[in-house]
Amino acid sequence: MSAGTMRDRSLSFGRDPVAVFATGLVLLGGCTDDDRRVEVGPWTTETVVAGDTTVVRTKGASHTTGWLELVADGTTGKVDGAEEEMFSRIYEVAPVTGGGVLVYDADLTLLREYDAAGAYLRTFGRKGRGPGEYLASGGIAVAKNGNVLLFDSNAGRVNVFGRRGEVIRSWQVPSLPQAGARGLSIDATDTISIRTRILDPARRGELTPGGAEYRTEVTQRFRPDGSALDTIRPPVFDQRSRMLKIVLTDPRAGPREVVSSIPLVPNFYTTFSPKGYYVSGDAAGYSILMHRRSPGPLRIESDLPPVPADPAERAAFEAKLRSEIERPNSSVSDAWRIPEVKPFYNDLRADTDGRLWVQLHQPATRTAAGESASAAAEQWVEPVVYDMFASEGQYLGRVRLPERATFAAASADRVWLVVRNDLDVQQLARFRVPAWSGR
Repeated sequence: MSAGTMRDRSLSFGRDPVAVFATGLVLLGGCTDDDRRVEVGPWTTETVVAGDTTVVRTKGASHTTGWLELVADGTTGKVDGAEEEMFSRIYEVAPVTGGGVLVYDADLTLLREYDAAGAYLRTFGRKGRGPGEYLASGGIAVAKNGNVLLFDSNAGRVNVFGRRGEVIRSWQVPSLPQAGARGLSIDATDTISIRTRILDPARRGELTPGGAEYRTEVTQRFRPDGSALDTIRPPVFDQRSRMLKIVLTDPRAGPREVVSSIPLVPNFYTTFSPKGYYVSGDAAGYSILMHRRSPGPLRIESDLPPVPADPAERAAFEAKLRSEIERPNSSVSDAWRIPEVKPFYNDLRADTDGRLWVQLHQPATRTAAGESASAAAEQWVEPVVYDMFASEGQYLGRVRLPERATFAAASADRVWLVVRNDLDVQQLARFRVPAWSGR
Protein backbone atom coordinates (compact mmCIF):
# COMPACT_ATOMS: atom_id res chain seq x y z
CA MET A 1 0.00 0.00 0.00
CA SER A 2 1.22 3.47 -0.61
CA ALA A 3 0.39 6.78 0.90
CA GLY A 4 -2.76 8.36 -0.41
CA THR A 5 -3.68 12.02 -0.27
CA MET A 6 -6.46 13.92 1.41
CA ARG A 7 -8.22 14.04 -1.96
CA ASP A 8 -7.87 10.28 -2.47
CA ARG A 9 -11.15 8.70 -1.32
CA SER A 10 -10.61 5.48 -3.32
CA LEU A 11 -10.60 2.97 -0.49
CA SER A 12 -11.05 -0.40 -2.17
CA PHE A 13 -14.03 -1.83 -0.28
CA GLY A 14 -16.68 -4.27 -1.36
CA ARG A 15 -19.11 -1.57 -0.26
CA ASP A 16 -18.77 2.08 0.71
CA PRO A 17 -16.69 2.18 3.95
CA VAL A 18 -17.81 5.63 4.95
CA ALA A 19 -21.20 5.37 6.55
CA VAL A 20 -23.25 8.55 6.71
CA PHE A 21 -24.80 9.09 10.09
CA ALA A 22 -27.38 11.45 11.49
CA THR A 23 -25.45 14.28 13.08
CA GLY A 24 -25.99 15.10 16.72
CA LEU A 25 -24.78 18.54 17.76
CA VAL A 26 -23.12 18.17 21.15
CA LEU A 27 -21.81 21.27 22.90
CA LEU A 28 -20.90 20.58 26.49
CA GLY A 29 -19.35 22.84 29.07
CA GLY A 30 -17.40 21.56 32.07
CA CYS A 31 -19.50 20.90 35.18
CA THR A 32 -17.81 22.37 38.19
CA ASP A 33 -20.70 22.83 40.59
CA ASP A 34 -21.50 20.09 43.08
CA ASP A 35 -24.91 19.60 41.43
CA ARG A 36 -25.49 20.79 37.87
CA ARG A 37 -27.71 19.74 34.98
CA VAL A 38 -26.84 20.55 31.40
CA GLU A 39 -29.41 20.21 28.63
CA VAL A 40 -27.90 18.69 25.48
CA GLY A 41 -30.48 17.86 22.86
CA PRO A 42 -32.55 14.81 23.83
CA TRP A 43 -30.48 13.91 26.87
CA THR A 44 -29.39 15.61 30.08
CA THR A 45 -26.02 15.59 31.81
CA GLU A 46 -26.19 15.75 35.60
CA THR A 47 -23.14 16.15 37.83
CA VAL A 48 -23.22 15.41 41.57
CA VAL A 49 -20.58 14.74 44.21
CA ALA A 50 -20.86 11.65 46.39
CA GLY A 51 -18.12 11.61 49.04
CA ASP A 52 -14.79 11.92 47.22
CA THR A 53 -16.29 10.79 43.89
CA THR A 54 -17.73 13.04 41.19
CA VAL A 55 -20.64 11.33 39.42
CA VAL A 56 -21.59 12.43 35.90
CA ARG A 57 -24.91 10.95 34.80
CA THR A 58 -26.31 10.96 31.29
CA LYS A 59 -30.10 10.80 31.44
CA GLY A 60 -32.45 10.27 28.54
CA ALA A 61 -29.89 8.26 26.54
CA SER A 62 -31.28 6.33 23.61
CA HIS A 63 -30.04 3.94 20.93
CA THR A 64 -31.59 6.18 18.29
CA THR A 65 -30.10 9.56 19.26
CA GLY A 66 -26.64 11.02 19.77
CA TRP A 67 -25.21 9.82 16.45
CA LEU A 68 -22.22 11.79 15.18
CA GLU A 69 -21.12 12.12 11.58
CA LEU A 70 -17.76 10.72 10.44
CA VAL A 71 -16.49 12.62 7.39
CA ALA A 72 -13.76 10.97 5.29
CA ASP A 73 -10.63 13.13 5.51
CA GLY A 74 -7.90 11.18 3.71
CA THR A 75 -6.07 7.87 3.58
CA THR A 76 -2.55 6.62 4.10
CA GLY A 77 -1.45 3.54 2.19
CA LYS A 78 -2.11 2.00 -1.21
CA VAL A 79 -2.77 -1.51 -2.39
CA ASP A 80 0.27 -1.34 -4.67
CA GLY A 81 3.14 1.13 -4.39
CA ALA A 82 6.62 1.76 -3.09
CA GLU A 83 7.77 -0.33 -0.14
CA GLU A 84 7.51 2.51 2.35
CA GLU A 85 3.97 3.21 1.16
CA MET A 86 2.54 -0.24 1.87
CA PHE A 87 1.37 -1.79 5.14
CA SER A 88 1.39 -5.43 6.16
CA ARG A 89 -0.05 -5.34 9.69
CA ILE A 90 -0.77 -1.98 11.30
CA TYR A 91 -0.23 -2.49 15.02
CA GLU A 92 0.28 0.94 16.63
CA VAL A 93 -0.86 4.39 15.51
CA ALA A 94 -0.03 7.75 17.12
CA PRO A 95 -1.18 11.15 15.79
CA VAL A 96 1.40 13.95 15.44
CA THR A 97 0.97 17.72 15.23
CA GLY A 98 -0.47 18.93 11.94
CA GLY A 99 -2.57 15.92 11.09
CA GLY A 100 0.26 13.49 10.39
CA VAL A 101 0.58 10.08 11.95
CA LEU A 102 3.11 7.51 13.18
CA VAL A 103 2.44 3.90 12.15
CA TYR A 104 4.17 0.82 13.55
CA ASP A 105 3.91 -2.21 11.27
CA ALA A 106 4.28 -5.41 13.31
CA ASP A 107 5.06 -7.70 10.38
CA LEU A 108 7.75 -5.37 9.01
CA THR A 109 9.05 -4.31 12.47
CA LEU A 110 9.17 -0.68 11.31
CA LEU A 111 8.00 2.65 12.74
CA ARG A 112 7.26 5.15 9.98
CA GLU A 113 5.82 8.66 9.82
CA TYR A 114 3.39 10.06 7.25
CA ASP A 115 2.22 13.64 6.80
CA ALA A 116 -1.36 14.94 6.77
CA ALA A 117 -1.64 14.22 3.03
CA GLY A 118 -0.58 10.61 3.59
CA ALA A 119 2.91 10.99 2.11
CA TYR A 120 5.80 9.03 3.62
CA LEU A 121 8.26 11.19 5.58
CA ARG A 122 10.74 8.98 7.44
CA THR A 123 11.47 5.74 9.28
CA PHE A 124 12.50 5.73 12.94
CA GLY A 125 15.27 3.26 13.76
CA ARG A 126 15.23 -0.29 12.44
CA LYS A 127 14.88 -3.90 13.51
CA GLY A 128 17.69 -5.02 15.82
CA ARG A 129 19.10 -4.97 19.32
CA GLY A 130 21.36 -1.92 19.19
CA PRO A 131 20.75 1.75 20.09
CA GLY A 132 17.61 3.01 18.39
CA GLU A 133 16.75 -0.50 17.24
CA TYR A 134 13.80 -2.64 18.31
CA LEU A 135 12.31 -6.11 17.97
CA ALA A 136 8.67 -5.29 18.72
CA SER A 137 6.46 -2.44 19.83
CA GLY A 138 4.63 -2.38 23.12
CA GLY A 139 3.47 1.19 22.48
CA ILE A 140 4.42 4.46 20.78
CA ALA A 141 3.80 8.03 21.90
CA VAL A 142 4.79 11.63 21.13
CA ALA A 143 6.17 13.97 23.82
CA LYS A 144 5.35 17.68 24.08
CA ASN A 145 8.65 18.61 22.43
CA GLY A 146 7.93 16.30 19.51
CA ASN A 147 10.24 13.48 20.53
CA VAL A 148 8.94 10.03 19.56
CA LEU A 149 9.02 7.18 22.07
CA LEU A 150 8.82 3.48 21.19
CA PHE A 151 8.74 0.81 23.87
CA ASP A 152 10.44 -2.38 22.70
CA SER A 153 8.50 -4.96 24.70
CA ASN A 154 10.85 -7.79 23.69
CA ALA A 155 13.95 -6.04 25.00
CA GLY A 156 12.20 -4.16 27.82
CA ARG A 157 13.65 -0.88 26.55
CA VAL A 158 12.34 2.56 25.59
CA ASN A 159 13.86 4.21 22.53
CA VAL A 160 13.63 8.00 22.24
CA PHE A 161 13.91 9.57 18.77
CA GLY A 162 14.05 13.21 17.71
CA ARG A 163 11.52 14.68 15.31
CA ARG A 164 13.76 13.96 12.32
CA GLY A 165 14.30 10.35 13.33
CA GLU A 166 17.66 10.75 15.08
CA VAL A 167 18.33 8.52 18.09
CA ILE A 168 18.44 10.55 21.31
CA ARG A 169 18.64 7.89 24.00
CA SER A 170 17.49 4.47 25.14
CA TRP A 171 16.74 3.28 28.65
CA GLN A 172 15.84 -0.02 30.23
CA VAL A 173 12.53 -0.63 32.01
CA PRO A 174 13.08 -2.25 35.44
CA SER A 175 11.70 -5.79 35.89
CA LEU A 176 11.39 -6.30 32.15
CA PRO A 177 11.47 -8.28 29.97
CA GLN A 178 9.22 -10.63 31.90
CA ALA A 179 6.03 -10.39 29.91
CA GLY A 180 4.51 -8.45 27.08
CA ALA A 181 3.64 -4.77 27.30
CA ARG A 182 0.08 -3.60 26.88
CA GLY A 183 0.60 0.05 26.05
CA LEU A 184 2.71 3.18 26.40
CA SER A 185 1.34 6.67 26.93
CA ILE A 186 2.65 10.10 27.89
CA ASP A 187 0.74 12.86 29.67
CA ALA A 188 0.88 16.66 29.55
CA THR A 189 3.78 16.70 32.03
CA ASP A 190 5.74 14.21 29.88
CA THR A 191 5.30 11.50 32.50
CA ILE A 192 5.67 8.18 30.68
CA SER A 193 3.35 5.29 31.59
CA ILE A 194 4.00 1.70 30.51
CA ARG A 195 1.28 -0.86 31.09
CA THR A 196 2.78 -4.34 31.48
CA ARG A 197 2.22 -7.80 32.89
CA ILE A 198 4.89 -8.94 35.34
CA LEU A 199 5.37 -11.96 37.57
CA ASP A 200 2.86 -11.81 40.41
CA PRO A 201 4.82 -11.48 43.68
CA ALA A 202 1.77 -12.59 45.68
CA ARG A 203 1.70 -15.94 43.87
CA ARG A 204 5.40 -16.60 43.56
CA GLY A 205 6.05 -20.32 43.09
CA GLU A 206 2.47 -21.11 42.05
CA LEU A 207 1.63 -22.33 38.57
CA THR A 208 -1.49 -21.93 36.47
CA PRO A 209 -3.38 -25.09 35.33
CA GLY A 210 -1.35 -24.78 32.12
CA GLY A 211 1.93 -24.81 34.02
CA ALA A 212 2.83 -21.13 33.60
CA GLU A 213 3.77 -18.69 36.35
CA TYR A 214 1.06 -16.30 37.47
CA ARG A 215 1.39 -12.74 36.21
CA THR A 216 -0.27 -9.53 37.20
CA GLU A 217 -0.77 -6.22 35.48
CA VAL A 218 0.85 -2.98 36.64
CA THR A 219 1.51 0.42 35.12
CA GLN A 220 5.03 1.70 35.70
CA ARG A 221 5.54 5.45 35.43
CA PHE A 222 8.78 7.21 34.52
CA ARG A 223 10.16 10.72 34.25
CA PRO A 224 11.26 11.96 30.81
CA ASP A 225 14.87 10.92 31.53
CA GLY A 226 13.77 7.33 32.21
CA SER A 227 14.10 7.42 36.00
CA ALA A 228 11.35 5.53 37.84
CA LEU A 229 8.52 7.59 39.32
CA ASP A 230 6.01 5.11 40.75
CA THR A 231 3.90 2.04 40.02
CA ILE A 232 0.11 2.01 39.74
CA ARG A 233 -1.85 -1.19 40.22
CA PRO A 234 -5.16 -1.67 38.44
CA PRO A 235 -8.49 -2.31 40.17
CA VAL A 236 -9.04 -5.97 41.03
CA PHE A 237 -12.09 -7.89 39.83
CA ASP A 238 -13.08 -11.51 40.38
CA GLN A 239 -13.99 -12.46 36.82
CA ARG A 240 -13.67 -16.18 37.65
CA SER A 241 -16.82 -15.95 39.77
CA ARG A 242 -18.79 -15.38 36.56
CA MET A 243 -17.12 -18.17 34.60
CA LEU A 244 -18.09 -21.78 34.20
CA LYS A 245 -16.00 -24.24 36.21
CA ILE A 246 -15.23 -27.47 34.35
CA VAL A 247 -13.55 -30.52 35.86
CA LEU A 248 -11.42 -32.51 33.41
CA THR A 249 -10.49 -36.01 34.48
CA ASP A 250 -7.28 -37.48 33.08
CA PRO A 251 -6.87 -41.22 33.76
CA ARG A 252 -3.19 -40.69 34.55
CA ALA A 253 -2.98 -37.18 36.00
CA GLY A 254 -6.34 -37.16 37.75
CA PRO A 255 -8.92 -34.33 37.82
CA ARG A 256 -8.12 -30.67 37.25
CA GLU A 257 -10.36 -27.63 37.13
CA VAL A 258 -10.48 -25.18 34.27
CA VAL A 259 -12.81 -22.27 33.63
CA SER A 260 -14.64 -21.10 30.53
CA SER A 261 -16.41 -17.84 29.88
CA ILE A 262 -20.17 -17.93 29.28
CA PRO A 263 -21.29 -15.95 26.22
CA LEU A 264 -23.09 -12.68 27.00
CA VAL A 265 -22.26 -12.85 30.71
CA PRO A 266 -20.91 -9.37 31.63
CA ASN A 267 -17.14 -8.96 31.95
CA PHE A 268 -14.95 -6.48 33.79
CA TYR A 269 -12.88 -4.11 31.67
CA THR A 270 -9.94 -1.82 32.33
CA THR A 271 -7.88 0.58 30.28
CA PHE A 272 -5.28 3.21 31.11
CA SER A 273 -5.80 6.87 30.29
CA PRO A 274 -2.95 9.01 28.94
CA LYS A 275 -3.94 11.39 31.73
CA GLY A 276 -2.33 8.97 34.19
CA TYR A 277 -5.02 6.78 35.76
CA TYR A 278 -6.89 3.54 35.24
CA VAL A 279 -10.44 3.43 33.92
CA SER A 280 -12.55 0.40 34.82
CA GLY A 281 -16.08 -0.88 34.57
CA ASP A 282 -18.40 -3.82 35.16
CA ALA A 283 -20.48 -4.26 32.00
CA ALA A 284 -23.39 -5.59 34.06
CA GLY A 285 -24.40 -1.91 34.34
CA TYR A 286 -23.59 1.26 32.44
CA SER A 287 -21.18 2.57 35.07
CA ILE A 288 -17.48 3.32 34.52
CA LEU A 289 -14.99 4.63 37.06
CA MET A 290 -12.04 6.86 36.29
CA HIS A 291 -9.55 6.18 39.09
CA ARG A 292 -8.21 9.73 39.25
CA ARG A 293 -6.01 10.56 42.21
CA SER A 294 -6.50 14.30 41.85
CA PRO A 295 -9.06 15.83 42.11
CA GLY A 296 -10.55 12.43 43.00
CA PRO A 297 -12.40 9.55 41.29
CA LEU A 298 -14.99 10.27 38.63
CA ARG A 299 -17.81 7.87 37.78
CA ILE A 300 -19.71 7.92 34.51
CA GLU A 301 -23.28 6.62 34.52
CA SER A 302 -25.82 6.34 31.72
CA ASP A 303 -29.44 5.21 31.64
CA LEU A 304 -29.07 3.75 28.15
CA PRO A 305 -31.14 0.52 28.14
CA PRO A 306 -29.42 -2.83 27.47
CA VAL A 307 -29.84 -4.63 24.13
CA PRO A 308 -31.89 -7.85 24.07
CA ALA A 309 -30.17 -10.91 22.63
CA ASP A 310 -31.80 -12.53 19.61
CA PRO A 311 -33.21 -15.96 20.64
CA ALA A 312 -31.46 -17.56 17.64
CA GLU A 313 -28.18 -15.95 18.65
CA ARG A 314 -28.58 -17.25 22.20
CA ALA A 315 -29.32 -20.73 20.85
CA ALA A 316 -26.16 -20.61 18.74
CA PHE A 317 -24.04 -19.57 21.74
CA GLU A 318 -25.58 -22.33 23.85
CA ALA A 319 -24.96 -25.00 21.21
CA LYS A 320 -21.35 -23.90 20.78
CA LEU A 321 -20.67 -23.86 24.52
CA ARG A 322 -22.25 -27.30 24.97
CA SER A 323 -20.07 -28.69 22.19
CA GLU A 324 -17.01 -27.44 24.06
CA ILE A 325 -17.86 -28.59 27.58
CA GLU A 326 -19.92 -31.76 27.09
CA ARG A 327 -17.05 -34.07 26.28
CA PRO A 328 -15.85 -37.40 27.64
CA ASN A 329 -14.01 -37.09 30.96
CA SER A 330 -15.43 -33.61 31.66
CA SER A 331 -18.13 -32.52 34.05
CA VAL A 332 -19.79 -29.24 34.98
CA SER A 333 -21.29 -28.81 38.43
CA ASP A 334 -22.56 -25.25 38.05
CA ALA A 335 -25.91 -24.39 36.51
CA TRP A 336 -25.57 -21.93 33.63
CA ARG A 337 -27.64 -20.18 30.99
CA ILE A 338 -27.11 -17.64 28.24
CA PRO A 339 -28.50 -14.24 29.38
CA GLU A 340 -31.52 -12.81 27.57
CA VAL A 341 -29.99 -9.31 27.43
CA LYS A 342 -26.48 -8.38 26.42
CA PRO A 343 -23.95 -6.64 28.66
CA PHE A 344 -23.93 -2.87 28.19
CA TYR A 345 -20.46 -2.79 26.61
CA ASN A 346 -17.56 -5.01 25.59
CA ASP A 347 -14.51 -2.76 25.53
CA LEU A 348 -13.09 0.47 26.97
CA ARG A 349 -10.49 2.70 25.29
CA ALA A 350 -8.94 6.07 26.08
CA ASP A 351 -7.68 8.21 23.20
CA THR A 352 -4.75 10.63 23.05
CA ASP A 353 -6.83 13.46 24.55
CA GLY A 354 -8.16 11.32 27.40
CA ARG A 355 -11.64 10.89 25.93
CA LEU A 356 -13.26 7.57 26.78
CA TRP A 357 -14.51 5.30 24.01
CA VAL A 358 -17.06 2.71 25.19
CA GLN A 359 -17.81 -0.05 22.68
CA LEU A 360 -21.48 -0.88 23.03
CA HIS A 361 -23.09 -4.26 22.55
CA GLN A 362 -25.50 -4.10 19.62
CA PRO A 363 -28.10 -6.32 17.95
CA ALA A 364 -26.23 -8.97 15.93
CA THR A 365 -26.88 -10.41 12.50
CA ARG A 366 -26.12 -13.91 11.30
CA THR A 367 -23.44 -13.97 8.62
CA ALA A 368 -24.14 -15.52 5.23
CA ALA A 369 -21.71 -18.35 6.02
CA GLY A 370 -23.60 -19.07 9.23
CA GLU A 371 -27.05 -19.28 7.66
CA SER A 372 -26.51 -22.84 6.42
CA ALA A 373 -24.34 -23.98 9.34
CA SER A 374 -25.33 -25.95 12.40
CA ALA A 375 -26.26 -23.89 15.44
CA ALA A 376 -22.88 -24.61 17.06
CA ALA A 377 -21.06 -23.28 13.98
CA GLU A 378 -23.17 -20.20 13.34
CA GLN A 379 -21.41 -16.85 13.20
CA TRP A 380 -23.12 -13.73 14.55
CA VAL A 381 -21.64 -10.27 14.03
CA GLU A 382 -22.36 -6.99 15.78
CA PRO A 383 -21.70 -3.57 14.20
CA VAL A 384 -18.93 -1.66 15.95
CA VAL A 385 -20.50 1.25 17.83
CA TYR A 386 -18.82 3.52 20.38
CA ASP A 387 -20.21 5.96 22.93
CA MET A 388 -17.71 8.74 23.65
CA PHE A 389 -17.25 10.71 26.85
CA ALA A 390 -15.03 13.69 27.66
CA SER A 391 -12.32 13.16 30.28
CA GLU A 392 -14.60 15.15 32.63
CA GLY A 393 -17.38 12.59 32.06
CA GLN A 394 -19.78 14.47 29.77
CA TYR A 395 -21.39 12.48 26.98
CA LEU A 396 -20.12 13.51 23.53
CA GLY A 397 -22.18 11.29 21.25
CA ARG A 398 -21.94 8.01 19.38
CA VAL A 399 -20.34 6.72 16.16
CA ARG A 400 -20.68 3.55 14.14
CA LEU A 401 -17.52 2.42 12.38
CA PRO A 402 -17.62 1.41 8.71
CA GLU A 403 -17.57 -2.30 7.97
CA ARG A 404 -14.14 -3.98 8.08
CA ALA A 405 -12.75 -1.06 10.09
CA THR A 406 -11.13 -1.01 13.54
CA PHE A 407 -10.36 1.90 15.84
CA ALA A 408 -6.71 2.99 15.75
CA ALA A 409 -6.41 6.46 17.35
CA ALA A 410 -8.20 9.77 17.92
CA SER A 411 -6.99 13.29 18.65
CA ALA A 412 -8.83 16.64 18.58
CA ASP A 413 -11.57 16.27 15.94
CA ARG A 414 -9.81 13.50 13.96
CA VAL A 415 -10.24 9.73 14.16
CA TRP A 416 -7.97 7.15 12.51
CA LEU A 417 -9.31 3.73 11.54
CA VAL A 418 -7.55 0.69 10.10
CA VAL A 419 -9.62 -0.34 7.08
CA ARG A 420 -9.41 -3.47 4.92
CA ASN A 421 -10.50 -4.18 1.38
CA ASP A 422 -11.92 -7.46 0.10
CA LEU A 423 -8.39 -8.88 -0.18
CA ASP A 424 -7.75 -7.94 3.48
CA VAL A 425 -5.16 -5.31 2.45
CA GLN A 426 -4.84 -2.61 5.10
CA GLN A 427 -4.93 1.14 4.80
CA LEU A 428 -5.19 3.85 7.44
CA ALA A 429 -8.21 6.10 6.96
CA ARG A 430 -8.64 9.46 8.70
CA PHE A 431 -12.05 10.88 9.51
CA ARG A 432 -13.20 14.20 10.86
CA VAL A 433 -15.93 14.63 13.49
CA PRO A 434 -17.50 18.01 12.66
CA ALA A 435 -19.29 18.20 16.02
CA TRP A 436 -15.87 18.23 17.75
CA SER A 437 -14.32 20.99 15.64
CA GLY A 438 -13.19 23.95 17.73
CA ARG A 439 -13.66 22.16 21.04
